[in-house]
Amino acid sequence: MIMKRCDNCIYWNQLNSLTGECRYKPPVLKVPSAPISAVAFPVTEADMWCGEGRFKDGDSDVLYDFLGSQVQSLK
Repeated sequence: MIMKRCDNCIYWNQLNSLTGECRYKPPVLKVPSAPISAVAFPVTEADMWCGEGRFKDGDSDVLYDFLGSQVQSLK
């Protein structure tokens, strides 16, 4: 069964045991008037999910989209 969670997505970069950065899209400004160095990737909790992730099925080399359709083989 495919675990549709941020911590199982290929675009997620773990920061600690509970949170990580979503690297699906480029970083965004934290404060619109801040200097360019104030950019960050969205931080999500490990058990969250979205409709754009690519999920791994355990130790398989196959990736799945949110609907469970195979989208790519990593081999």
